[in-house]
Amino acid sequence: MKQKNTLILLMLAVGLFVFIRFYQSRKLSTNEAADRSKRVFNIDTGTIDGISITNNGEKIDLRKQGPEWEMEVPLKDRADSMAVNQLLTSIDTLDVDSSFDADGKGAGKATLSDLGLETSSVSMKLIGPDAPPEIFFGKDAALDGKMYVRLDGSKKVYLVSTDLKNQLQKRADDFRDHKLLNMEARQVNKFDVKTPAGEIEMVKEGGAWSLDKPLKTRGDGQKISDIIAQIINAHIDTFESDADLSAYGLSEPRGTITLETGSAGEPAVLQLGQPLEKDKTRIYAKLSVRQSVYTMPAGMEVLLNLKPNDVRDKHLLQLNLDTVDRIHIESAGKPEIVVARKQEDWTLKNSGDAAANTALVKKLVSDLQNQQVTAFVSDETSSLPEYGLDNPVLKVGFSAYASENTAESKAGDNRILTIAFGRVEGDVVYARVEGEPYVVSVPKGILDSIPTDAGQWRDLAIFNFNPAEIKSIEIVRDDLTTAIEKAGAGWKLVKGSGAVNTVNVQSLQATLATLRAVRWTGSATEGLGFGKPSLVISFTTAVGQSGKLILGSENTQSMWNAQVAGMPGAFVVNKPDYDILRTDITEAAKPTATPSPADAASATPAGVN
Repeated sequence: MKQKNTLILLMLAVGLFVFIRFYQSRKLSTNEAADRSKRVFNIDTGTIDGISITNNGEKIDLRKQGPEWEMEVPLKDRADSMAVNQLLTSIDTLDVDSSFDADGKGAGKATLSDLGLETSSVSMKLIGPDAPPEIFFGKDAALDGKMYVRLDGSKKVYLVSTDLKNQLQKRADDFRDHKLLNMEARQVNKFDVKTPAGEIEMVKEGGAWSLDKPLKTRGDGQKISDIIAQIINAHIDTFESDADLSAYGLSEPRGTITLETGSAGEPAVLQLGQPLEKDKTRIYAKLSVRQSVYTMPAGMEVLLNLKPNDVRDKHLLQLNLDTVDRIHIESAGKPEIVVARKQEDWTLKNSGDAAANTALVKKLVSDLQNQQVTAFVSDETSSLPEYGLDNPVLKVGFSAYASENTAESKAGDNRILTIAFGRVEGDVVYARVEGEPYVVSVPKGILDSIPTDAGQWRDLAIFNFNPAEIKSIEIVRDDLTTAIEKAGAGWKLVKGSGAVNTVNVQSLQATLATLRAVRWTGSATEGLGFGKPSLVISFTTAVGQSGKLILGSENTQSMWNAQVAGMPGAFVVNKPDYDILRTDITEAAKPTATPSPADAASATPAGVN
């Protein structure tokens, strides 16, 4: 019974909610209808296709072309969509304060002539389905901000705000789009700047910008796009007559800027003329796809001083690591290092395919990709000896590898690019991508990020096994040897004194089994303290593995030099790991308590004297 009552109450609540929503919607519709009844025009402005304005003999015709508005009269040009939308809003919200018939009868006895509505100097005609008759604007009323209007064919007069008439009395130029171009920067695929000093031509292919003139090289896509956006969004201050181009310095312009989109439309050519005589902050300009001469901010003149190096890509190189299978490092006087891809990891080809430091490979590519040139030094191959690039001190090559001939490539290494480094001068080193003539300078610190010793490319994992597999450990420290081995579930001391500290042994096991180097220092091991080690740890595992870790001297970064017996090269261990490796695995045995005489007497068996 209670469940039935609950259901009934729920249905009543839902019904009440639906009724309230319906009532409110009807009420809103009623209010909207009341508002509409006060309007001069009861139309949907979205259906308006055109607006014809007559203002003291000047005629302005605006027509909608798709989503955009165009000016047809007094000249063809793009219309200012904001100005048109503002006008449409004023049309849609033109409210009637009061109305009366201007037939010369009644108390007012006003006629259309009296109200300036017989022959009006300002009128507007809307074009579109169900468009109303032409509206005429007459004299201002006695009330401030109010005036008289009427529709064509009617003597009914409306008292309305003067806002709409004020908009209609704007000059034709006020309805023209003051944004220079109606396109987006991403659409442009060719950008050309010509000045008496020369020509710079930039082309976009596959989303990447390059220079075609006066030299062929990579372009700075971000900078080129920013310049194009600056041109497209440039603001026109005023529209001038274009009858005499020489008066504006445009018969022989100081420079021309051409933008092409690759579509069917013609290129947009902007000509830049002379500054205004009385205002040097503005210059004259003319655009091929629009009428008139314009005045624009003089800041556009900066494009006349554009140099090829201003828009060149300042990255040392561009490379996609996903396309690379092998990296070749050739350092003068040292064996070549070849790092090869092995699925998601990397190996050292000329070191028995030993595991390489994958993180170091990615860092190398990232460092080279992100390195910015400090200067473009030369564009001539004849200058290579001058910069030490005829015999580089270091070369880094990137190649794709094919195991057999394909339609795209031959079997073997197919070089993608090689970057060469030449002479160091001050804080920079000269560099060049082989196959290109361009010499650049980059900070010499980039050389430090490219290891030239094969040992420095080794994987940072020194040991990698389950700590529980270790069955024996021997530690030599300060000429003292301590050895332990597994005994059932615990450990027993084989050499040394004291009791085994199980907690410390477990820490040592975990650190040793998963030991990682901070970095490899290379093949050389002299001067690292291995002649007199600070610590030597030998171990064996249940699966037949063994290892011997030798720790030498402390370096200047408070870390410790280390090597593994039988493994070439040396590496660095961080201090936290070193501290655990050096921790005592034994502790002094607790002495056995000696019983007191009283305790001994009490322990004597009864009957014994």
